[in-house]
Amino acid sequence: MSLYPVSDEWFRSPHWDQAARADFEQRLSRAQAHDRSQYLHIKALALREARMLDEARNLLLRVTTQHPLTADAAFAAELLGDLAREQGRVGVAESYYRSVLQRWPSLNGTSWMVEVSLAELLTARGRRSRLQRGAPAPTEPTEPAAPDARR
Repeated sequence: MSLYPVSDEWFRSPHWDQAARADFEQRLSRAQAHDRSQYLHIKALALREARMLDEARNLLLRVTTQHPLTADAAFAAELLGDLAREQGRVGVAESYYRSVLQRWPSLNGTSWMVEVSLAELLTARGRRSRLQRGAPAPTEPTEPAAPDARR
């Protein structure tokens, strides 16, 4: 149980003006070293929810570079893929998803949905590629296939 309501916790606030950034950085510098990656990724989630995607991305990059051996780094890398995907940067998103699968094959520290996110991304990319080339989109069969009469 926190001493502060969730909205008052310094690392959960979606505020990110100059004063809020300075306050966050000051508090972060006083936090235990092993907790800093959590504060960065929680703050990034708050900024993402407030649609401050570039600011969230910058904090997540700090998690992956300053705290690469933490579970938060796996989660941050996955979120970087999600942010890239939201911003239409599908190649970057694919790269992040693939790096998560390579670096953390157990998926510990992730949402456990990285493979699904990658599959959705590749499927959507394939659809756009077919549309751009003018190829017909695949269609679902209208009737089930007839059973093999030889059985």
